[in-house]
Amino acid sequence: MIKIMIVDDMPIFLEYLKGCLDWKQYGFEICCEAKNGKEAWEKIPEYYPDVVLTDITMPYINGLELADKIVNNYPDISVILITGNNEFEYARRAVKIGVCDYIVKPFEKQELLLSLMKLQDNINRAAEMEKKENREKKNRIEDTAKKILYSRDENEVDRAIKSLDFKGNAFLCAGIEFKLKESQNLELLSNWETLIQDMLSEMIEIDGDFIVFKDYESHIIVILNFYNEQAAASYMGYEFTDLIQIIRNQLNLETSIALSDVFTDALDIRSAYSKVLQTLRIKGPGQLWDCRKRDYDRSSQARDTLDIISAIIHDLHTFDEKQLMKDIDDAWEQNIKNGFISDESIASAILSVLLTDIVTAGLSLKALYGPDVDPEKDIISV
Repeated sequence: MIKIMIVDDMPIFLEYLKGCLDWKQYGFEICCEAKNGKEAWEKIPEYYPDVVLTDITMPYINGLELADKIVNNYPDISVILITGNNEFEYARRAVKIGVCDYIVKPFEKQELLLSLMKLQDNINRAAEMEKKENREKKNRIEDTAKKILYSRDENEVDRAIKSLDFKGNAFLCAGIEFKLKESQNLELLSNWETLIQDMLSEMIEIDGDFIVFKDYESHIIVILNFYNEQAAASYMGYEFTDLIQIIRNQLNLETSIALSDVFTDALDIRSAYSKVLQTLRIKGPGQLWDCRKRDYDRSSQARDTLDIISAIIHDLHTFDEKQLMKDIDDAWEQNIKNGFISDESIASAILSVLLTDIVTAGLSLKALYGPDVDPEKDIISV
């Protein structure tokens, strides 16, 4: 087991860190905790952790000072800093003095896991920890799914579909592709893909069931089976957009994800899979490409506020300017003009997406707009 010390002056966050992951599953154990840098420094000779996971802002000795002391006195101990958005520069400076990595609050637990797994040999140790029966079950599902995608024997395909025992009557197919840089290792990516499959399986929450597997072209494929068409049509795919950001932040990889249109016959899995691959070949990396038809009946009752805002957010993330203008016009004609929602709520939705993307990219709003500018007020006043 890889021993981890967690350090934070907030008890609630210490409890969160202890419970956010199934540590043993990935070959880790929490060997000790500390409420500040001074206490952590005193405990290191006693527990001698492999990894110190520490906050920056703490009394007595802060995270940066603790990291500096560890790097200079215990070079075989890895340090990962947990920072706030306003502590970017401190974290980057710490990386230069030998800190292994940093993650920014608020973070997904999968981001923390990837940060830990990047440490030397951790991914190999975690692979060894995986139970044999889990591997065998995953291999059986993958073999069955590949028969659906590749077999020319209709009877074999039919048997494979029945063996997966889908309960719902609506499906989506998603394909995930990674774009390697010249300096990145294909074999290492193969190891990461196995971990990413497991992560995604924990992230997906739908009204139905799903399977995650790899095809023969090294794509990660997800078959989502919903209990009804409405659930499939309204599925937002936030897990996939989160995954793209986590992989970009932690592995420096660009990820493309394509989501098929809704289909109601499991025999159409192969056709949906083919369209997903075609989309991945055509579209560039770095985002979720949603291929679902989003046609709305303008003669019917006014669209729900969340429906409109979701459509606009989708248009922004897919850089679909034409569809964005159509959805804004639709919002005006069917909702704003008739008093169902306000133009302020639409502007706030757009602003929220843009500002979130700016902060996620590590940029400072004050540096971008100036200290005296309030972006939300300025946009609403237009």
